[in-house]
Amino acid sequence: MRTSFHTDVPCTDRVVVLHRVTLAAGRAAPWRGATLFLEEVKDNDSFCISLSWAIEGNAALIVGVFQEMDAAVAYLQNFQAWLDGQDAEASFQGLQLASVQLHARNGQLKGLGRKNLPKNLEIFQIFPLSFEDSKTTDRSASIEDFVADVEQIRRYCQVDKATICGHSMGAAITLEYAVRFPQRVERLCLCAAAPKVGQAAFENWMRIAGDGRSWDQQVIRKTVAVVNISDDLIKQLPAPTFLINAKDDTLTPLIGSEMIKANLQISMLYVPEFGGHTCLVRNDAAMERMVQFLFADAAMMFVVDVLLEEQLTSSWNLPKDPHFVRYYNCGRVLAELESLERSLRMTPRQLDFPQLQQQVEEEMWHVLRRLQMQPPGGAESPRELVMAEMLRLTGRMSSVSREAVQRAQVWWRDSGAAFVASSKTKRSYTVDAWGRRRGGSSQGVCHLYRWSPLSVPVSLRTRLAKGAEGALKMEYFACHWCGGPPAAHEDKGPASQEELLEQHPFAALRSPKVQLFPEAGGRPLADGPDRIHSSEGYQSLQPLSAQ
Repeated sequence: MRTSFHTDVPCTDRVVVLHRVTLAAGRAAPWRGATLFLEEVKDNDSFCISLSWAIEGNAALIVGVFQEMDAAVAYLQNFQAWLDGQDAEASFQGLQLASVQLHARNGQLKGLGRKNLPKNLEIFQIFPLSFEDSKTTDRSASIEDFVADVEQIRRYCQVDKATICGHSMGAAITLEYAVRFPQRVERLCLCAAAPKVGQAAFENWMRIAGDGRSWDQQVIRKTVAVVNISDDLIKQLPAPTFLINAKDDTLTPLIGSEMIKANLQISMLYVPEFGGHTCLVRNDAAMERMVQFLFADAAMMFVVDVLLEEQLTSSWNLPKDPHFVRYYNCGRVLAELESLERSLRMTPRQLDFPQLQQQVEEEMWHVLRRLQMQPPGGAESPRELVMAEMLRLTGRMSSVSREAVQRAQVWWRDSGAAFVASSKTKRSYTVDAWGRRRGGSSQGVCHLYRWSPLSVPVSLRTRLAKGAEGALKMEYFACHWCGGPPAAHEDKGPASQEELLEQHPFAALRSPKVQLFPEAGGRPLADGPDRIHSSEGYQSLQPLSAQ
């Protein structure tokens, strides 16, 4: 489930319509006729601000923005009438509206029940506690009330996990919900957030609330001004989180988002240069980054998908190039394959590792079937097959598409920056097996070198303590994140003995004056660092344009 619950930013009276059209199995998709109808609405309906659609397989998702509720309902009625008029034609049989959502301010939604709605429409409305009632009152909603609203909506929708986006006070509600129901959260997006209100901020909010007794003033006094979410609870949140906070936000300064990020396990903070407290409204780039995070595949949720932007903004109509479209879909699959490989590298080499390895490989082939590719007779891995297909498509696509691909380079890969918990270490490096500090790798699009002695099989770990590492394979020392060798990552000098002991517990079994992998006679072991530090076997991590 992907939905947004709370915001205290005033918005216009525009109405957003989201609906899905599906085709019965076995039918030929009549999308050309539907596209002509939508283009006619887009060009001729004066109340239609924007109308866009995306088609994949037997389903289409349509998003429209209208100036008022009457126009939105009229559009849905006309769309249903158009579908009804096509029933007699065999090419259109089986096409039907599957679901519809209307998003608008409460004042408009409240009048929706009086409309003559078209048939076969599933209307989903949310009436959260509102700021629109300005009557004088001594009552006020607490943050617990708002959290209860979110949970009731989740239960009503019968979804196991939800992705929730919150802004300002809504961000506090979203965060509070997440710490109370962590098992119910898939992803979080927090804009202009703060985990607690300090004394200066409290006094500022009280000045804003004034002495009035209206609903919104009471909410500011009794909810907004008293937010206080425990750091320890935030540290336990497993959900990937995307934070947005503009530099020029004076109402909720950047430090609030920085405090949250310092305690999260998986998070990324995006800081737009401008936009103030309402940067999602004033800064298009901020809104685009949020939407990408909310709707991206799990393997690409923190990736800046530059090729998606190319498809949306290029005047050359790249989606009309079938080779480019398949290349893009191959990249998305490749991101999932690399994520599965990464999970395997991060798994300790315990006795059950071969069984886990087989399970991951089976999952890789399952992912590959999305491209309608089958396991070959040779020894190629799923990753090698996809990269070969992408290279073939690069040669067949148009010159404009090829230029976009070359500019994007390794556009599908997550650098792993969001997966480095900033509360655990302030360092910009880790320590490799030879006691060298290693940073990131531009070659492998890797934020930070990651390795553990647990990557070595159990039967060989005694060599880590005895200094007999000559026969160990290169793969045991590859970066857990990108799969590249230590030498492909920035060398920041020798680590201290304290750092070595802290990051590699096996080093404690040896003399504190001896590195985990000692040099012999002033030169690296013949089968050790010379080979491990080479770039051999790293070609598969290069951008396709470099191969």
